[in-house]
Amino acid sequence: MLFTQLILVASLLTGHRVESPLSVSHGLLDPMMRSLNTTVWGYRILPVSSTNPAPLIERFEVRAGDCSTNNSWNDCQQDRERSELSERHKTTAAGQTRWYHWQFYLPTSYQDIYPTKVTLGQFHQKGAKPAWMFELDDQGYWLVRHLPHQPNYRQLLIPMHQLRGTWQSVTVKATWQRSAKGGLKVWVNQRQKVDYRGETMSATDIYFKYGLYRAFISRYRNKFHRALPTQWVEYANVCSASTTLLNKSCPIN
Repeated sequence: MLFTQLILVASLLTGHRVESPLSVSHGLLDPMMRSLNTTVWGYRILPVSSTNPAPLIERFEVRAGDCSTNNSWNDCQQDRERSELSERHKTTAAGQTRWYHWQFYLPTSYQDIYPTKVTLGQFHQKGAKPAWMFELDDQGYWLVRHLPHQPNYRQLLIPMHQLRGTWQSVTVKATWQRSAKGGLKVWVNQRQKVDYRGETMSATDIYFKYGLYRAFISRYRNKFHRALPTQWVEYANVCSASTTLLNKSCPIN
């Protein structure tokens, strides 16, 4: 088992997908690739335990100094650190309706790093800035709109006192449109929290990223005069489909 896990970790480090007994299916999101992090500890697939909601879980860990660069972006120069997975094929276009589902777990030892911003998922856009982000601060877990030329939209999904030490379930129905015909519905632990109607994207294609992303890390260092603590988060049952994922299992490729 250790050998197959090392094969999968190596494949994600190099940006290639290798099937193994410890591979994880993500439905229409596949194939996935690592984004701006190549550390061994940054992404791991862990086998089942008595507390896991799925046979395999994905663990993301970010330590102080975990920044990287690619051809178009440099986290180190932009005051950021992360470990994320991203859709390789960024081809979800305006006019499509997609369902997304994931579960995530913050440990009881999780340390808040506000005023540094933590993001645990984002609907990013091809050739443009993210449209929506699932942000974490000292108050809790938020859905935040980042579309240009739009007023601020922030919806608290889970207060901080309910987050640590408990698996959380999130389901999203997104109607991707660059007009008022779009919509975004969000359920948290089977309870609907968002019913947004309006523009949901500004570019031609949108794609999903998830993991652990820290922005404006200097804010924490300047305020507390110390390095940021190590943080980790676990995910399970992350997937996308063209039909409802409410109260349903994620599809298997």
